[in-house]
Amino acid sequence: MEKENVVLIFGGRSAEHDISIITGLQALKNVDDTKYNFYPIYISKDGEMLFGKKLFKIESYSNFSKKGLRRVSFRPADDRIYLSRGKGLYPSFKVSCAVLCLHGLNGEDGTIQGLLELSKIPYTSSNVLSSAICMDKIIMKDVLRANNILTPKSCYIKSADYYLNEEEILSDVTKNLELFSNSCFVKPANLGSSIGISKCSNLNQLMEAVDVAFSYDQRIIIEQAVEDAVEVNCAVLGDADYQIVSDLEYPKSWSSFLSFDEKYISRKEEKLGKKRLSKKLEEEVKKNARETFKIFDCSGVVRIDFLVLPNEEKIYLNELNSIPGSLAFYLFKNQNLDFKRLLNKLIEIGKRKFLEKNNNKYSFESRALANFGSGIKTNKYTK
Repeated sequence: MEKENVVLIFGGRSAEHDISIITGLQALKNVDDTKYNFYPIYISKDGEMLFGKKLFKIESYSNFSKKGLRRVSFRPADDRIYLSRGKGLYPSFKVSCAVLCLHGLNGEDGTIQGLLELSKIPYTSSNVLSSAICMDKIIMKDVLRANNILTPKSCYIKSADYYLNEEEILSDVTKNLELFSNSCFVKPANLGSSIGISKCSNLNQLMEAVDVAFSYDQRIIIEQAVEDAVEVNCAVLGDADYQIVSDLEYPKSWSSFLSFDEKYISRKEEKLGKKRLSKKLEEEVKKNARETFKIFDCSGVVRIDFLVLPNEEKIYLNELNSIPGSLAFYLFKNQNLDFKRLLNKLIEIGKRKFLEKNNNKYSFESRALANFGSGIKTNKYTK
């Protein structure tokens, strides 16, 4: 049987660019080459899509050079990739599926998904709307509350409003959130991996944190800290029809919150939290993860992060990560899913979702154009 061509897209114009490279290289080392031809597409920090053999090697990304690489492009209604030759772009091979290993903006926010939708190429993540909602912490919190899912109390501010009326906005924020009876977190609305996030316990810290967050986004969210909570992560693999729920991960922080370095650079097994929830609460977390996955119409693999107060049996949903680092493969060990099997599942899900969507009707025959051409008014607004 002829192998299918699959592209793996990573990098991107995002603060999480380096982590995306790691996820992409991990995936490339675990491909099922009995089924697929895998081709890496690297999106540079300036947003250029590049293609070439040296992208398989991690040393290529230190002092990165475009030498030996070709530019790549996608076109609407065309499931082939286009490669540069001289000053032009020419069609190459047909793509059966795109494996997305992008994190943050231009990867998890629905933009690359929209590009692939226009090109009629299946992909391995949540759809455009679901990705955009999961990425935007402000909208995500609104959807959680609308579905009666417990999440930390929060508010948001825009940079234009804040710098015009700083004193009044800070006063409103501290009153509305009852800040500094507990601490609070300040986060850019559309960033992950703890970048730009600060924990505050007084007004001066809050003002500094707001400035930091606004350097990454024009909208920021301020939320109350859930003190003494147990951090728990749970991944879900699947789509609307079926879901596989992973084991739970208990990340441990030795600082005020799990920083970027703790998540990715210094992550070791001994730094995972030893505090565990009861079996009852663990099952409740898994149930909440599955239900949230369905409510947000997710597909592919999504990691959902919780904060749990065991004594009160309260489970706060903190955020959803629609393309988690390392594709959260390490959480599925007890489900008999190593990285290779996980990738195969993701490709199968992406292709099935694509076929289901293509079975929808996208045209409707009407007399509107014929009537318009003959001068007949089709409605009161037509002149």
